[in-house]
Amino acid sequence: MTQVTVNLTDTFEDWRVKTNQICANQGDIATLTTITQASLVAAINEIDATSGLGNVVEDTSPELGANLDVLDKSIITSTTNGNITITPDGSGKIVLDGQSFPNADGTAGQVLSTNGSAVISYVPVITEIIDTATANQTDWGVAELPNGYVVGRIAVFLNGVKLLNGSDFTATNGVDVQLTTGAALNDKIEFQIFA
Repeated sequence: MTQVTVNLTDTFEDWRVKTNQICANQGDIATLTTITQASLVAAINEIDATSGLGNVVEDTSPELGANLDVLDKSIITSTTNGNITITPDGSGKIVLDGQSFPNADGTAGQVLSTNGSAVISYVPVITEIIDTATANQTDWGVAELPNGYVVGRIAVFLNGVKLLNGSDFTATNGVDVQLTTGAALNDKIEFQIFA
């Protein structure tokens, strides 16, 4: 705001114009007296009913001073087939009912998956890991399956032949896989881990 100089010889009208140039005169300067509180307040405040916002849409950068409570209403758009965009700042995430969503898109073919602790991320539908067995190898663990698996969501193949869970192999703890019979040297073991 620019500095305004009010002279001792200025009238009230001079002062009003110098200090509040954007508003029209709403007070009654002609009848202003110190005992008429209403006219004094109206003259000093210079409230111009047309300078405020008539509709929220007129505020091009609105900010909330507290939480937004929509009561029993909805957040909608009146634009035909319009999107409702929610964009957090920087690395912030959208947290919907306690679930933290990723702030970037995944790659083609990925799906949303939860870690069971309110964090949602994009993961491949199937992760495929192929390993070459040592002689009589029966166990595969963290070294071969670094991200583990969800129990019941893993398939195991030996040289391209699918093994049966519970009879040809066991996978019960989300970390290790054990073959019932040891693999031969250089056998190919394939793990398909489902999201």
